[in-house]
Amino acid sequence: MTRMKLSIGERLKVIQSNHLGFEGLQGEVVAESKNTFTIRCQVNSKERTIKILKSGSVFDISGRKFVGDEILKRPEERLKQRK
Repeated sequence: MTRMKLSIGERLKVIQSNHLGFEGLQGEVVAESKNTFTIRCQVNSKERTIKILKSGSVFDISGRKFVGDEILKRPEERLKQRK
C-alpha cells in the first residue's frame, strides 16, 4: 500500500468510481473522513461541494495514484500507523 499524506487543499481527480457520474471529476479536497473525500469542484459551470466514497474508487491526488479501498482510514489513524 502506498503511504498517503494528504493535505486539505490538494488537487484530487477521480480516475475510477462505482458512481459513473464521478469519473473524471476533479477539484480541491476540503475534507476527509474514514470513508469519503469531500471536494470543491465545478459541475455544469457551478461550484459544488461533493462527497465521494473512497470504497470502489481510484484517485489521482497531486500526481499520485491511490486505490480508495486501501485508504479506508481516518487521517489520524494513518499517522498513528506510521509510528
